[in-house]
Amino acid sequence: MKLLECNITGFGRIQNAHFDFQDGLNSFCEKNGWGKTTFTVFIKSMFYGMEYNPRRKELQEREHYHPWNYGTYGGSLTFEIESGTYRIERTFGRTDKEDTFALFDVTTGLSSEDFTENIGEELFEMDRDSFEKSIFVPQDGLKTGMTDSINAKLGNLATARDDINNFDAAVSKIEDARRNYTRNSSKNIGKLVKIRQDIRECKEEIEKLPALSDAYEKQSALINERHDTLLDLQKQKQKLANRIAEQSKKEQELGAYREQKKQMQETQENLEKLDDFFARGIPEEEQLQAMIASERQLEVDQRELEERTKSLPPEEEVTFLDKLFEHGVPTDEMISSWTEDADRLKELRIKGEHAQMSEEDKDHLQELKFYFAKKNPSIEELTMAQADAVQLATLDGQVRELEETVQRLESQKRAMEESLEEHSSHGAMILFVLLTVVLVLGGVSFLEFTEGTRTLVVSSACFVGAALLMIFGLLRTMRKNSVERRERAERASRLATAQVRFDEMSRERNQTEAKVKEFLSNFLVSPNDSTQQMIAEIQRKKDLYDRLLSEEAKLIENTSGTLEELSSLQLQLYTALTGYAAVYEMDLYHDMNEMDLLQNLKNNAATYMEYKLNKQQVNQLQEQTNQALMELREFLRGFQFDNMEELLQNKLNTVLLNRNQYMDLSKKVESLQESIREFEAEHDLSEDMESVEEVQQRQTEIDDKIAECNQFIAKEREELTVLTEKLSTLEDQKSRLEGLQETEAEYEKRVELLDKTLQYLQQAKESFLSRYMAPLQNGLRHYLLKLYNEDDTEILVRNFSLDIDLSVSYTYKGITRQEGYLSSGYRDLVSLCSRMALMDALYQKEQPMIVLDDPFTNLDRDKTEMAWKLMEELGQEKQIIYFTCHESRMPK
Repeated sequence: MKLLECNITGFGRIQNAHFDFQDGLNSFCEKNGWGKTTFTVFIKSMFYGMEYNPRRKELQEREHYHPWNYGTYGGSLTFEIESGTYRIERTFGRTDKEDTFALFDVTTGLSSEDFTENIGEELFEMDRDSFEKSIFVPQDGLKTGMTDSINAKLGNLATARDDINNFDAAVSKIEDARRNYTRNSSKNIGKLVKIRQDIRECKEEIEKLPALSDAYEKQSALINERHDTLLDLQKQKQKLANRIAEQSKKEQELGAYREQKKQMQETQENLEKLDDFFARGIPEEEQLQAMIASERQLEVDQRELEERTKSLPPEEEVTFLDKLFEHGVPTDEMISSWTEDADRLKELRIKGEHAQMSEEDKDHLQELKFYFAKKNPSIEELTMAQADAVQLATLDGQVRELEETVQRLESQKRAMEESLEEHSSHGAMILFVLLTVVLVLGGVSFLEFTEGTRTLVVSSACFVGAALLMIFGLLRTMRKNSVERRERAERASRLATAQVRFDEMSRERNQTEAKVKEFLSNFLVSPNDSTQQMIAEIQRKKDLYDRLLSEEAKLIENTSGTLEELSSLQLQLYTALTGYAAVYEMDLYHDMNEMDLLQNLKNNAATYMEYKLNKQQVNQLQEQTNQALMELREFLRGFQFDNMEELLQNKLNTVLLNRNQYMDLSKKVESLQESIREFEAEHDLSEDMESVEEVQQRQTEIDDKIAECNQFIAKEREELTVLTEKLSTLEDQKSRLEGLQETEAEYEKRVELLDKTLQYLQQAKESFLSRYMAPLQNGLRHYLLKLYNEDDTEILVRNFSLDIDLSVSYTYKGITRQEGYLSSGYRDLVSLCSRMALMDALYQKEQPMIVLDDPFTNLDRDKTEMAWKLMEELGQEKQIIYFTCHESRMPK
C-alpha cells in the first residue's frame, strides 16, 4: 500500500495545499510551526476521522486543528492498494454529526462502497490506538505497546477478534464477581466476608447464653423483693392519711380562730387610719349625698359653660359686629323693606338693560358712524355706483380684448413682412435671367460654330425660348407684387381700425374708473376686493347702519320713565345702606351688589342677636359654677387627702368610700370579738400537737419512696424483658448459625471456581500470545543486528527481549531490567526496531506506508546515521513519510 497525493483544504494552519508522494522515502524538512505534526494528523484523520467526546475538558484534536481562518475543515487523500486506487474525501465540523465522508474509485471516477467511513479499521484491520502504536509514529512516540486489535491481527484470528477484544472485559467481570464475595470494605462489603462476620457475631452471641440465664434469675428475685417493700410503704401511707384527716379537722377550727384574730387586728388598724381621715367628725349620709349631687350638677354646668363659650364667635368677629351695629341692629321689618326696594331696583335695571341695545349692536353702530363719517350715500347714489362698477368691469374686458386684437394684428403684420422678405421673387427672377442668357448664348454658339439648316432651327428655337422665358418671368413678378401690395393694405386697414377702437374704449374706461374711485374715496374699503365687491360691502353696511339708527331712536324714546324711577329708588336705598356698606367695604354705586349686602346684613344681625343671648347665659352659668365650687371646697376642707390636687369628684368618692368602709369595719370588729370569745371558751389553746403540714411532709416522703420503688420495678421489668428477648434471640441464633455456615461453604466454592476460571483464562491468553512472540522476538533481533554486530561490545543484541505487552527488557549480568534503564538514544533505537518488528509481524503480505513525525530528536549524530541507514534500507520495500525540522536529521 502507498499514498499517492493529498489536498488539504483547511487543517490547522495548512490551507489549500497539494502534496504528491513517491515510492520509498518521502522526507519533509520544515521549520517549527510549518505544520508537520498537523500534516501527520491530517493523514491519520483521513483514515480514522476525528474523535469527538463532549465530556472531555482538555483540548481535543478536533478543536486543536480547526482551520485558523474558519474555512472548510478537511481535504482528500489518494492511496493505492492491491485491489485498486481510491480517494478519500472528508470534512469535519464542531461535532461528529457534522462530519462528511466520501470514497471514490480513481480508475472509474465513481463513488465507491468498497469501504465505509471506518476505512482505517477496515483497511489496516486495527483501531485508531493500534494504528498509532504501529505504522503511525507521532512525535516523541517511538515506544509501542500491545492492544486487543494488535493481539487479534498478530494471531491472524479475524473470526475470533471479538473474543480477543473482549478478553479484558471478561476478566474484569470475573474479578468484579469475585470482589462481590471477597471485598473487605466498610461501605460495600463482600458477600463471603459479610457471611463470616455474621457467623462470628452469632458465635459471640451464643457464648453469652449462660451469663444471660443467671442474670434472668437474679433479676426475677430482685423484682419480688421490690414488690414486698412496696406493700409495706403503701400500708404506712394509709395510716398517715387517716391521721391527716383527723388533724385537718382540728387544724381547720384552729385556723379559723387564728384567721379571726388576724382579721380583727387588721380591721382595728384600718379603723385607726380612718379615724385620722375623719378627725373633724364623720359627715351625715344626707349631707354627703347632697354634696355629691351638687358636684354632679357642677360638672354638667361646667360642660354647658364650655360648650356655650366655644359657640361664641371669635373676638375679631365680635369686634366687627359691634362696629357694624354701632348705631343699633336693624329690625327684620327694616331689612325686609330694604330687600323689597333692592328687588324693585333689580327689576328696573333688567328692564333698562332690555330696553337698551346690545353691546354688539352698540359697537357696530359706533363703527358704522365712523365708516359713514364723510358720506352717507343715498339709495340712488349706490344704485348709480353699482351700475358704474358693472360698466367698468365690462369695459375692462372689452379693452383687454381689443388690446389683444391689436397685438395679434401687429404680430401678423411683422410675420408677413418677414415671410415676404424670405420668399422674395428676386431669386426666381435671377433664375429666369440666367436661363434666358444660357438660351441666347446657346443660339449664338450654334450660329457661330455650326452650319446648316438644322443649326438655324436650333438657334431660332433658343432665341424664341429665351424671349418667352423672359416674358413669363416679368409677368409672374408683376402679379406677385400686386398680390403682396393688396394684402399689406388690408392688414394695415384692420390694424388702424382696431387701434382706433382700442383708444376710444380706453378713454371711456378711464372716465368710468375715475368716477367710481371718486365715490369709493369716501369710505374705508379693502383695496384687495373688486369694485363690485367694495360697492356691495358699502350697500350691506348702509342697510345695517340705517337699521341700527332706527333702533337707537326707538330705545331712547321708550326708556326715559324707567331711568327716572331707577335713579330715585337707588338714591333712597343707597342712602340707608351707606353706613353698612362702609363697614363691609363695598362700593354700591360701582358694584351694585346691594342684595349681597342685605343678605350679609341679615345673617350678621341674626348672629349678633344670638351672640348677645349666649353671652348673657354664659355669664349666669359662670356665677352658678363659682358658687357651687366654693361650697364644695369648703365641705372638703374638713378631710385629710393624700393628693390635694385630686378632682372634686374623686375626693367626694373617697369620702363616701371611707365613710362606708368605716361603718362596715366597726360592725366587723364587734362580730369578730364575739366569735373569738366563744371559741376561747370552748377550746383549750395550751395543748401542743403535730401540725397537718408535718404529717403531710412525712406522707410526701413515703410517696417519694413508693415512686422510687415503682421506677425500680418498671426499670427492672424492662431489663427482664430485654433478657427474655435476648434468650429467645440466642435460641434463634443457633438455627441461623447453621444456615450461615452452609451459605459460607457455598460462597467459598463460588470464589474458588472464579479463581480457577481467572487462572485458566490468563493461562489461555498467555498460551495464545506465545504463538506470535517468537516472530516478534526474531524481528527485534533482526533489526538490531542491522544496527549492531552480534558481538558488538557496545550493546549485546542477544540480551534484548520482548514480552507479550511489547515492552522491551535487557538482561545484563544475569539481571533483567526494563528499557527505562537505557539512555534516551538507545531506548529510541530499540523502540524503532520493536516497531519495525511489529509491522513485519502485522503485515506479511501487503506492506503499508510508515508515517514518522520527527522521531529521532533524542539521537546523536552517530545514532541518527544508524537510524537513517535502517530507514533507507526499509525505503526499498516500504513507503515512508518522514517529517523533521532540522537538516541534521535529514538523509545524506
